[in-house]
Amino acid sequence: NWNMGAFEVDFMDFEFLLFNTFQTNVTQSEQWQSGIALAAEKHNFSVQYCMELPADILFSLQTSSVTNARASEDNFLGTDHWQIGISSMFISAVGLKPFKDDFWTTSDQPGNPYNSREPNPELQAIISILSNGPVGISDGIGFTNKTIVMSTCMLDGTLLHPSHAATLIDDHFIPVRNIPGFIWSTYSNIEGLENTPYFYLLGINVDSGFVVLPSHLWPKIVFTDSVPSYWAFPWNNPGCLQQNVQDCVSPFNTQDGVRIFTGKGSNGVNPHALYTLAPIVDGWSLLGELDKFVSVSPNRFQSIKINSNGITAVIKGVVNEKVAIYYITPKREISAIHVLFTYTGLYHIVI
Repeated sequence: NWNMGAFEVDFMDFEFLLFNTFQTNVTQSEQWQSGIALAAEKHNFSVQYCMELPADILFSLQTSSVTNARASEDNFLGTDHWQIGISSMFISAVGLKPFKDDFWTTSDQPGNPYNSREPNPELQAIISILSNGPVGISDGIGFTNKTIVMSTCMLDGTLLHPSHAATLIDDHFIPVRNIPGFIWSTYSNIEGLENTPYFYLLGINVDSGFVVLPSHLWPKIVFTDSVPSYWAFPWNNPGCLQQNVQDCVSPFNTQDGVRIFTGKGSNGVNPHALYTLAPIVDGWSLLGELDKFVSVSPNRFQSIKINSNGITAVIKGVVNEKVAIYYITPKREISAIHVLFTYTGLYHIVI
């Protein structure tokens, strides 16, 4: 009884290209899509486009019922259908949520009808949550990896998105830069930290290393006396969980970038590295939930305020949910505050 409903319009490219009336009558396709949109609005359903053409994406500007569109090809196991770093630019630019096709969270699922395996379950999950759109898992019964799934969401399934869809950094479109592999970026804007977003960097198949600098990121970072630098730290880093600052973070500022190196993939395996960039404000830095791909999501953190006295935050959770929030003090010590939600709603934390 989740009170959920949605409608997917699939094979939209085939429908336009195979029906002569759509290509000979300039209003027919718009009339067809308008009918779907009006019916969805009447019945309070959201609409997802699938295999859509650019004109379909532009039509979505005329209706509020179309909320997301698939940015990837079909998920054939072991393929590179995860490459949505360019298509997400167009889809998100018109206010839609990009959707990467569903995926397995466990590599080997005996008895599957495809006689195949998923070599990159964690990467699939990371790209899905960074897309800022729906996250679809399609494991066989009993094969779902709970750890991977819960790295994308709250206890009740609320997705912990960033503020914007992850896309390729601009240097990918400048041939002379010759980026070795793929580097994506996105960010989280949190109330109380205006003009000081959190950033997330994803490197895939970066086989010779690439240094990401503040100039590669959008929105532009404005360094000030209060915010002179960021801390950069990789996903699933034991040094952070062991609260060893030397093994956890490195500075990120106008002089120091983040070197991303993943190695080269083979046999369908795509090595990857996910980094978070957390602002340092008056010596303090909130790293967030280290067991989530998006450690500081606006869906969890309703507000964050940092000054020389410490950190205050308003976080959202559900009853019985346990949340560990890590931070670094001006003395460069890592610590954590542990919260157990005894009710569903907002908690105020003070560090």
